[in-house]
Amino acid sequence: MSDIIGLGTFALSVLIYLRVQNETRRIRRSLAKLSNSEDLGLLIGQGESVKTVKPVALAFSLTPTVDSLKPAVEEFLKGKELKMPIEEVNRQGLSAKTIQDFYEAVKQKKLELDMKGYTEVHLFFSGPVQAGVIVGCLFSNWKLVKLYHKGAVTYEYWMPLVKS
Repeated sequence: MSDIIGLGTFALSVLIYLRVQNETRRIRRSLAKLSNSEDLGLLIGQGESVKTVKPVALAFSLTPTVDSLKPAVEEFLKGKELKMPIEEVNRQGLSAKTIQDFYEAVKQKKLELDMKGYTEVHLFFSGPVQAGVIVGCLFSNWKLVKLYHKGAVTYEYWMPLVKS
């Protein structure tokens, strides 16, 4: 009897896996078809409305003038009534000599987020454009990553990170 239950559970697991893979392919094909600015507006709205079960805020502070973005991110999340842990990557600036260490730190942080089971990343960033490109490349096509920009007063949601 337990063998039958085990086989049934296995078959159900395979069916669920195939359905999730099919849905993922369908979503990726739909996103790939988005090409003009009207579609970008739709993508921005869709990204903002998606809420997953285990989000995390990830704050990168890579400038010598700011030790941590965590207080500002905490304030923003509290104002938006969003409850999630905040992970950080902090550096006192970057240079061509330290970029390899930064690259490895980002890969390590991505692995840690995966191991903790986070389903969505809210990305807050302060640092050089080159570092932002590295983060975008490593996080592209990974899981839902929402990008935020620091305006004059507080952060604002801009868009999800998408692969073109």
